[in-house]
Amino acid sequence: MKGPRPQAPEAAATAGTIALSAGASQDVDSALRAVLSATVATLGFDGGGIYLIDADGLTASVRYCQQLPPDFVAETRVVNVREGPYRELFLDDHPLFVEHYERLAPALAAKYGFKSIASVPLTDDGRVVGALNVACSRQSGFTAEQRRALVAIGRDVGGLLAKLNAAEARQSLQSHLEAVVEASQNLVLVVGKDRRVLYGNAAVRRALGYVRADLEGMRIAAVHPRQCRREALRAWADMSSGRTSSCILPLVTSDGVLLAVETLATHGTWDGLEVVFAKCRPVDPGRPRDVVDSIFVGVAWQRDPRVAAHELRVACLADLVAVQLGLGDEARDLAVAAAEVHDVGKAESTAMQPSGPSSPSDPSSPSGASAHADATGTPTEGHPRLGRDLLVNLGVGEPIPEIVLQHHERPDGSGYPAGLRGDAIRLEASIVAVADAAENLLRGRFGGKAAAETAARLRAGAGSAFHAEAAQACALIVESDFYEPPLCLDWAERASLGAGPRQAAEPG
Repeated sequence: MKGPRPQAPEAAATAGTIALSAGASQDVDSALRAVLSATVATLGFDGGGIYLIDADGLTASVRYCQQLPPDFVAETRVVNVREGPYRELFLDDHPLFVEHYERLAPALAAKYGFKSIASVPLTDDGRVVGALNVACSRQSGFTAEQRRALVAIGRDVGGLLAKLNAAEARQSLQSHLEAVVEASQNLVLVVGKDRRVLYGNAAVRRALGYVRADLEGMRIAAVHPRQCRREALRAWADMSSGRTSSCILPLVTSDGVLLAVETLATHGTWDGLEVVFAKCRPVDPGRPRDVVDSIFVGVAWQRDPRVAAHELRVACLADLVAVQLGLGDEARDLAVAAAEVHDVGKAESTAMQPSGPSSPSDPSSPSGASAHADATGTPTEGHPRLGRDLLVNLGVGEPIPEIVLQHHERPDGSGYPAGLRGDAIRLEASIVAVADAAENLLRGRFGGKAAAETAARLRAGAGSAFHAEAAQACALIVESDFYEPPLCLDWAERASLGAGPRQAAEPG
C-alpha cells in the first residue's frame, strides 16, 4: 500500500532545484531524465513523460518517460500539435490539468489506474518547445502548489532543454555533413573566415598528400603554389565575400606537384561557423575549357606568374565586358577562356612579358612593332600565331585558338597578324583586345585617375582601335565604383606604380 502524498514544497524553490539538477546535464536525454525524476519524486506523482516538438513543427513525440504503462505510452507517443487538447497545450501555451480522469475516460482510467493527469508547456523565451506530463493514481485532483510548481518547472527548464536539443540537432547535422563531405569524390575544402582550412575530405587529402591533422588549421594560401599565393589570398577573399563564386588557381601537393583545378565556392555553416565550401574540380582533358585551364596553370603560372596574373586580370575584365554586352553563356565562356591564354604564344620567349594592344603612352595607336615589344626590345607580333598553333597542338578545339589568333586585330585594319577589319574579327576576340588594352593601362590599379584615363583612351579608340560597343562597355566598367581588378602584382611594384593605401594593403 502506497504511503501518503508528500507535502508539495514552495513552487519557485522546487522549479529552481529541478532546473539546477538538469543544468548539470551534458545532453538532452540526461537532462530529461533529471527533470522528470526530480519532478515525480518531489511532487509525489506515479510517473510521467516529456514531449519535445519535432523538427517539422507539426507533431510532438515522447522523448523520455518513466513509470508509465508501455501500452499507455504507445497510444500517445506521437501527437498532432494542431488537434484536440494538444493544440491548447502546444500552440496556445496553456497547461492542462485533468482531474477525475475516470469521468473523462472511464475505460482508460480503469485500464491504467490513473485518477489525474497534467500536461504543462515547456517554454523557451515565450515559445513552446515541448510538454511535461505527469500522472497520479492516488488522488483525483491537484493542489494549487502542485499546479504552480509544474508551471514554474515548465518555464524554468524549457530554455535549457531547447538549447540542449538544438545543440544535439546541430551535432547530428554536423556528423551527417561530415559523412557526406568525406565520402564525396570531389576535392572539398572547408575554409573559415580566417582563411584557414577547417576540414579537407579524403579525396583532397589523397590528392595533396596530407593527413587530416596536417591539413586542418593550415592557411589556405599554403595549398597553392608559392608564386601565386598573393593572388590566391585575393581570390579567397572575393569568394568569402560573395564577389565571385569561382577561381582558376592551381593547388600544390605536399611534394610540390601542381594540380590544375577550377574551384567552385558555396557558403554554409560548419560546426556552427560560417564557412566557404570549396569544391576543387580537376580539369577534364576532354573538355576544351578544361584544356585551356590546364594550359593556363601548366604554362603561365609555372613559366612566369606575372604573365599569368596579367592573363587572369584580362579574363576577369573580359567576363564583365561580355556580360555588359549581353552575350550568352557560350560566347561569354569562349571570351574568358581565350583571355586566360591570349599570351600563351610568348611561353617560349626567355622573357615572358604581358604585351598589350597598344603602348601605355598611346593605346589608340595599336599598330607598330614598338608597341608590342618584349623586355628585350624584340617585336612580338608573331605571338598570336604561335599561341594559336600551340593551343591546336595541345588539343584545344576551335574557336578558342582562332580568338587567340585575332586578339590583336583592329576594326580599322591596323592590327595583326592578318590585318582583319570590322566584322571579320570575332566579337570574342574584340572583347579580349579591349580588356587587354585596359589591363595594360590599369596595371592592377582601380578607381581615380587611372580609371578615368583608361576609360578616356578606350573611348578615343572606339570604332578604330577597338570594337565600338566593347570599348564603351569596358570604359563604363573600369570607371565604375564596383570594379576592382584581381590582386596579382607584387606589393612593392604596386607601391611604385602609385597605388594608394587601399591597393597596397596585403589581404589577411
